[in-house]
Amino acid sequence: QVGLQLTGQAIGATDYKVTANFEISNFANEWCYNHAVDLIHGEVQHYPLNIEPAKTMRFATRKSSWGMYGSEGVALF
Repeated sequence: QVGLQLTGQAIGATDYKVTANFEISNFANEWCYNHAVDLIHGEVQHYPLNIEPAKTMRFATRKSSWGMYGSEGVALF
C-alpha cells in the first residue's frame, strides 16, 4: 500500500497467551481510514483507528485460547 509502512513484532509469550503489537505509519497526504478488522483465533485488545497524515497508529492483538493455532487476521485501510 503506497505511503504506508507496517511493522509487527511479538512482544511477549507465556504458556497461555501470545501478544503482538502493530504500528502503522501514514506517510501519505491523505487520511487512512480503517474499514474493517477480521481476526481468527484471537482477540484485538486495541482496535485500529483512522490515521491522520504524517501520524502513527498502534494496535495490539493476542491469542485467546489454549489451542495450537496462533493469532491471524487482517486490518483493511
